[in-house]
Amino acid sequence: MPSKKKVDKCPCCNVEINEQFKDHKSSPDHRFHFYIWAYNTKRKALAKDKDGIRLELTPLKAKYPDLKLDYSANRGKYALEIEPSKLQSFDNTLEFRCSLFNDRKDDDMYLTAAQTLDASALSSCYDDKTDWMESRNFIQIKPKERYKGVIIKFHIDNLIVGSFKIPFALNLQTEDGNTDVTLCRTILVTIVDWKDQETDDAKHCSPFTDQPWETDIKIMKPIQKLRLLSNYQIPTEYARCFKYGLKEFKTMSNKDHDILILLKAQMAPGQVTKENYRKFFHNLLWLEECVNILMLRRYNMENVTLQLHGTNELRLEVPGLAEKRPSLIAGDRICIRVHEDHTVTKDILKL
Repeated sequence: MPSKKKVDKCPCCNVEINEQFKDHKSSPDHRFHFYIWAYNTKRKALAKDKDGIRLELTPLKAKYPDLKLDYSANRGKYALEIEPSKLQSFDNTLEFRCSLFNDRKDDDMYLTAAQTLDASALSSCYDDKTDWMESRNFIQIKPKERYKGVIIKFHIDNLIVGSFKIPFALNLQTEDGNTDVTLCRTILVTIVDWKDQETDDAKHCSPFTDQPWETDIKIMKPIQKLRLLSNYQIPTEYARCFKYGLKEFKTMSNKDHDILILLKAQMAPGQVTKENYRKFFHNLLWLEECVNILMLRRYNMENVTLQLHGTNELRLEVPGLAEKRPSLIAGDRICIRVHEDHTVTKDILKL
């Protein structure tokens, strides 16, 4: 039985190498998949400056004079935290300038490629000095000089609290091709919202008894802030309707009534479409979240004693709980108030 002919395939792109694809390694598709492969398998080595080539990344100072990046040299990762309101003031766009330094003594270096490795289309790469990327040309960087035309751009249409990873790669080589340098870095943009998503009713009631406070209280917020408490927070204008189980309530305003009609229509659309399917399950999850919050209030305790164990540990015994309820996991928020004191201490449970 004749043996099957061995087919050569590109390990990065999984395409057959034949006469039609003999120049496959020089194609943009191969270069893109090669960078992704290198980023995933050799990230630690590619994250470091090497062979006399040094890379620095900074936000565009003209547009974002107050933004600062935290850089981890070991992982080649730049981190930035920004609030939605601030990002919105920048038209939901962030741009970062790459500065490439040629610290070699004699050799000219040629910048041959620069691109982002993000498949979500939230990021892109361009040059604000020349059009060498579109014309598939090169940029010459002489010894002891730098080039700072490459821009990494991040844009998001709908602001969502969460983290967005932007990997990118730059390739340089000498004129004779004997030295080839690939540098990979990662930008981690985290959109955070530290504002408490509390309704007006909750602000003036005890979290333990749901009864109004006798006097105004002072909220002691956590010293450390935890990222990504919720990626899809309940919209403030919907919160009251969800709290009352999508039913009419005595204190509802005309706006609440309109929202209630809208939400009821979204929960019974009549026919399934791509758009109402998403809205239906968003509403269902938000309604479940409100139900869980109300159910957890059954475990609120008041006028109880914390027992001191050691020098810095306080323990609270909660009797009569079945199945370890309420369960506490990392990210949960705990509120503690000293008896007859109107100061509530909030903190986030951490591992």
